[in-house]
This record gives sequence, structure tokens and C-alpha cells, in this order.
Amino acid sequence: KFRIRPKQIHIVIVQPRFPNAKPVRSWSCNYEELFDFATKLLLAAKATAIPNAPLVAGDVQCRFCNAKAICPALKAETTAIAIRDFAPLTTEDSILVEVIQKEKRVREYLSAVRDHLVERLRKGEKIDGLKLVNGRRTRAWGLPESKLVRKLGSALYQRKLISPAQAEKKLGKDKVNKFVTWVEGPPNLALADSRTEEHEVFPDMDTE
Repeated sequence: KFRIRPKQIHIVIVQPRFPNAKPVRSWSCNYEELFDFATKLLLAAKATAIPNAPLVAGDVQCRFCNAKAICPALKAETTAIAIRDFAPLTTEDSILVEVIQKEKRVREYLSAVRDHLVERLRKGEKIDGLKLVNGRRTRAWGLPESKLVRKLGSALYQRKLISPAQAEKKLGKDKVNKFVTWVEGPPNLALADSRTEEHEVFPDMDTE
């Protein structure tokens, strides 16, 4: 084991396709800061094994948790949001913002509950008030493509422009990029501390 302690530690993460942050991000700390963080992380990890350990719902800890569907803490928080009796035109902004802050967690909880129940029903378990039903029927060709073309002709095909991403894979980024432009999507709601650039609003300047 090396006994030399580094004076400064630089941690860099590169995520060029991550849309909600800079593609290259770094964090610097000294040995003591990193050791303190590791100690707190280890203690927190060990605390999860304590019988009847307190359950605390949150975006970070709930994101990859396999127990979302049966977690009492997440259920309590989601229920508290769902039973709020408020009118959007009269309720205080702070309450509405709180609902948006927890929107993702609520959606993930509902999805986890649905998947959990479907899995139980697929195994043959009976659940009062629920049943499995067939999905929506869709039409599909009943013959191989070669036979369909012989019978129905080339009218089965349509020419469609591929996307810039698809063109890059075929032709290369350098050849495609000079013909590409960026189109802004419609404004979307985000939390104030998000790193995404804020949409610029131009109020109606018309005056009577």
C-alpha cells in the first residue's frame, strides 16, 4: 500500500450525450474531504441494513430502488400529493411548485406499482379488484415481405428522409453537419436550479 497522500484530487466525468449538464464536468477536493465523504457514504450504506431503519423517499435514492412499489415512505409521500385539494388558479405557487418537484417521483412510483402488480398477476396470483387483459390488437402482415411485394407491388414502400443522426452513421459527421440546423422544441417546465438554459419570454407589446 502506498503511504503517500495526494494533496489534490481531480475527478472528471465525460458524458457528451447527457442533455441536462455540461458534457465534461469536474470536481476537485483534497484527501481529507474525500476521506470524510467516503466515511459518511460507508456509514449511510451500513445504516440501511439496520432492522427498521428509517425510510426516506427522494429522487436520488428512489431512482434505482427495486422496492419502490412496496415502499411505505414513497407511498405516503405520493398519497399526500395526490389527495391535495387545490385549484390551480387560486392555490399558492409554493404548493404548485412542490407538486412539480415531486412529479417525477410520483410517476416512477405509479409505474413501479403497475409493473409489480402485473408481474404478480402473470404468475397466476389473484388480486381483488384487478385482472390481466389482452393488449390492444394491431394489424400485421401475414406473409413474408418477398411474397407481399410479388402480390401487391412496390406500392407497399414509401421514400422517407432519414434523420441527421441516421445520416451521420452512414455518411460521417463531417459531411452531414454543414447541412444540419438546430430547431428549438416547445418550452418545457423545469426546476429553477436546473442547469438547462432558461427560455426567453417576450410579453405581448401591443398596446391600445
